[in-house]
Amino acid sequence: MEKSGLLFDRHIKFLKLTKKGARFVSHNGFLETPVTTGRYINSVKYGIFDGLVNVGSFNCQPAMNSQAVLRPLANTSNMPYTSHDCDGPWISANQKRLLETIAAGAKRLRKEKI
Repeated sequence: MEKSGLLFDRHIKFLKLTKKGARFVSHNGFLETPVTTGRYINSVKYGIFDGLVNVGSFNCQPAMNSQAVLRPLANTSNMPYTSHDCDGPWISANQKRLLETIAAGAKRLRKEKI
């Protein structure tokens, strides 16, 4: 996967990610939400990816929290973004539509970068 560039970005210290995310959600609950939020903020700031998909396990509270925090942040960015709850290996028709929309937005953003 490293050669594809789909899953890899620069290393960021865990504490740094948590601090960035804590500006939007408290880290006092010791959940993953501030880390997910910090990674999103960093990815947008440095233009690491052309689009982002936040995938969470169905009924995972930190994933649900991160969706609630990231949605308004995503609305202020040019970065294509969507969030998916997954309860198995299946993709619903709506999820497929959203992924196709993100792919089109990512292609557009890539052309703007070149």
